[in-house]
Amino acid sequence: MVGGRRLLVVVLDDAADEAQVHPLLPTGPGCLTLVTSRSPLLGLEAARACELEVFDPGESVAMLARVVGEQRVRAEPQAAARIAALCGGLPLALRIAGSRLARRPNWTLKHLAGRLEDERGRLDELSAGDLAVRSSLALGYHALSDRERLLLRRLGALSAPDFAPWAASALLGAPADRLLEALAEAGLLQVRGLDATGRERYGWHDLTRLYAAERLAEEEGAPKGVLAVAVREILDRTRRARALLLPAEPGSGQTLAHTAEQAMVLATTQLRESARRLAFYLTPFFELGAHREDWRAAAEIGLRAARRMGHRHGEALLLRSTADLHLVEGRPVEAAGALQRALPPAEAGLDQRRPAEARERAERGLGLLRRLGDRLPEAAGLVVLARVAMVEGRPMSPAGPRRRRSGRFASTRTAGGRRGRC
Repeated sequence: MVGGRRLLVVVLDDAADEAQVHPLLPTGPGCLTLVTSRSPLLGLEAARACELEVFDPGESVAMLARVVGEQRVRAEPQAAARIAALCGGLPLALRIAGSRLARRPNWTLKHLAGRLEDERGRLDELSAGDLAVRSSLALGYHALSDRERLLLRRLGALSAPDFAPWAASALLGAPADRLLEALAEAGLLQVRGLDATGRERYGWHDLTRLYAAERLAEEEGAPKGVLAVAVREILDRTRRARALLLPAEPGSGQTLAHTAEQAMVLATTQLRESARRLAFYLTPFFELGAHREDWRAAAEIGLRAARRMGHRHGEALLLRSTADLHLVEGRPVEAAGALQRALPPAEAGLDQRRPAEARERAERGLGLLRRLGDRLPEAAGLVVLARVAMVEGRPMSPAGPRRRRSGRFASTRTAGGRRGRC
C-alpha cells in the first residue's frame, strides 16, 4: 500500500532481452515493474535506467560481515579487505565467499584469502551449492554470437585491466569495434571513457577476465598461440609510436604512443623476442609520460627475455634503458652500474657488417658514461669504440672520438629519446 492505494510491483530478474520483458509488463494503473538485466534493454519505452556499480571496498567488507559475522571480520580486517578485493566488489562473489566461511567456522579469513589468490582456481573457490560465479558468467557467454564469444575468450589472453579497440582487433585478426559494443551491451565489458586518441577504452571485471581466459584455454588452447597472431600488429604500432616520439618534444606524438598497451608487455612474456622488442620500443613513451614503474617492469621483462634468448645486443640496449631510468630517478651510481653491465654484451653484439651503426651506438653510450663522470666504465667504452675503429680499418686517436672545438661531444640521444650534450 502506498498513500492508501494498492500498488502492484512486478519484478523481472535477469531478463535476456526486450522480447522477454514486453509480454510480462502490466498495463493497468497502479503498477510498477522492476527489471534487472545484463543488457541495457534500450528498446523498452518509458523506462528509467539505473546502472548498478560493484561495491566499493567499505561496502564489500560490510556485506561480508553480514554473512560471516561482525566478530570474525573485526578479528581479521586485513584478510577481510583482501577477500573483498579478490571478489572485485561483486555481490554474488562476496555472498559465496561469505557463505563458505559461515559454513566453515574453523576456517580463518586469511585461509580463504590465500585460496582466492591463485587465479587458476579462483572461480572454483567462488562456488557454493547452486551459487557460482562461473555459472552466472556462462549464461552471458552462451547468449553471445559465435564471433562475440571468439573475441571475448581471446581477450582472455591479456592481463590488461583495460584496452583499446585496436588491441582487440589485433587479437581477432579483424575489426572489432562492433563486437566490443555488443559485449559492452551484454554487460561483459565496460566502457572506460576516451583515451588520448579520442577513442573509447574498454575494461572488464577481473572475474570476467578469468572466465574468458578459462574459455580460451578450453576451446583454443594456451594463450601463446593467440598472442603470436597479435604480436606483429602490436610491435608495428609501438615501433611507429617510437619513431614519432623520438624526434619530438614531450607531449607531441603521444596520440599513437598511448595505444601501446603497457600491459601487453606482461601478456607477451611467453614470446621472448616480442617481449624484448616491446620493452625497447616502449621506453620513450614510459619516459615522456613519467611511467617509471611500467618502465622498470618492462625493462626487467625484456632483459629476462633477451638473456634467455642469448640476444646480447638486446641485453645491452635494455641495460642502457635501465641506466636512463636510474638517471631520471636521480640515481647516477646505479646508472653507471647498469652501463658498466651493458658493455660486455654490447661488445659481444657488435655487428661487423654495420660498423657505422656500431660506432654511433658506442659513441652514444660513451657520451652517457662521460656525463656520469665514472672513469672505469668510460675506459671500457673506449675499448669498445677502439674495436669498432679496427673493424672500420681506421686508427683512433688516443683522445677518443672527435670532439667539437668547444671540447664537448656532439649531440646524442639516450634510449628514452632525450637530447643532450655530453
